[in-house]
Amino acid sequence: MPKNRNALRRYQVIDECLRNRFHMPSSSADPVCAGMWSLNEIQEKVFEQLGIEISARQIQQDIQDMRNGELGYLAPIENMRGVGYYYSDPGFRINDNPLVDSDIKLLKEAMSILSQFKGFRNFEEVEGLLARLEEKTARSGLKLIQLDNLNNVEGLNWIAVIKDALYNETVLKMKYKPFNGEVSEKFIHPYVLKEYNNRWFVLCFSEDYGSEGIYGLDRIINLSVCDRKFRKPAPDLAKRYFKDIIGVTNDNEIEAKEIIIKLENRRAAYLVTKPVHESQKLICSDDCYTWFSFYLKQNNELIALLLGFGSDLVIESPPELSDQVIEIYTNALNAYKLPGSKRSR
Repeated sequence: MPKNRNALRRYQVIDECLRNRFHMPSSSADPVCAGMWSLNEIQEKVFEQLGIEISARQIQQDIQDMRNGELGYLAPIENMRGVGYYYSDPGFRINDNPLVDSDIKLLKEAMSILSQFKGFRNFEEVEGLLARLEEKTARSGLKLIQLDNLNNVEGLNWIAVIKDALYNETVLKMKYKPFNGEVSEKFIHPYVLKEYNNRWFVLCFSEDYGSEGIYGLDRIINLSVCDRKFRKPAPDLAKRYFKDIIGVTNDNEIEAKEIIIKLENRRAAYLVTKPVHESQKLICSDDCYTWFSFYLKQNNELIALLLGFGSDLVIESPPELSDQVIEIYTNALNAYKLPGSKRSR
């Protein structure tokens, strides 16, 4: 890339010269040489345009920079010995060719992935960037990399509002309806946007409770900016809030405890290759099971994670967590035995 602004301006002047197909070099009157420029002529043009004197050696280095692809393009500059430099492709110009083929390939892959983050496409600057990039690259109709992202998740329309409040440090008036509760109005000081399991949440300070908490964007009915003094977060708030939990639910009255599980070896590889929490440790293994430990608070997301392994997983401690999972399995089994269920017929 250009080392400074003057270098970029010199490249532009050289490009302007070499795109002039009617220029006759001082070294030749042959019409075949129309469009060629000697080093001296390019030097004079740089001085005329920029008001600075550049050596012939610097012009040669600039031409090499334009040729080698490090600037984001491969300028097709040729040199007829004793006459001058010219573009072998008359239609080339550096502003219309900012990307080499490898760059275009990488951008296509990146755009294919970014376009799946529908929530962040509400950010006007990202939306505009994608549009401008798509003008320069032809997108493939087949997405070779696909993310687990749903298009119809509610609450994504609030991401832009919360994002602006985060950066501008403004307080928001929120109308909120829990899944099993009444609508209420709250004043929140947003700190962090968090995605978990295809849902978006905002970690914030709630004036109503006088403490930090987290709210699901899909349960927000309305948001508006209000003129209140913003309460700045503690520097380590996010790290502290999410440190001992799976997901987003953090009950201050629950203490983190060591959790020990044993998992059938055929499923253990899933945890070995993709740890579910930074506290995860592999304890030991035998021919049938692998034992893991975690240091976590008990919440709904943790329960759902453990239930996802079904009968392949056994909770060895703490006993209250094991008892809760047993109760869930018992209730589920009883539900299949109720009159009217398919299994009871």
